[in-house]
Amino acid sequence: MNVSRMLKTLLASRRLFSNWLSAGVRYFLMKYVLVKEGSIVVMCRDRVYVLKPETYKAIVNAHYDRAFESLECSDNLYAVVDYMGWRISFSILLSYYTTLFTRTLLVELMMI
Repeated sequence: MNVSRMLKTLLASRRLFSNWLSAGVRYFLMKYVLVKEGSIVVMCRDRVYVLKPETYKAIVNAHYDRAFESLECSDNLYAVVDYMGWRISFSILLSYYTTLFTRTLLVELMMI
């Protein structure tokens, strides 16, 4: 993957996640083996989701490639596609688990 695509993909992820920068930095640290194991915590509206790096990469790249327009955040993440006036949601199965913490709990998690 070339550097310009990586940066454009990272910038496009800001339309998906409110913590797009920290999630992107963590992904790149994991990709280049500076962080050996773990997961990526993303915030979508007031919900927190814990993703495997591969799942994060698939979501961000699919959005950058315009496979879907937006994410719907509820009990799961849903990729939303608008097609001929219809709004279609596809479930994205989360790899680890989904947590429904509030923003204050996320701050506590990041401080650990």
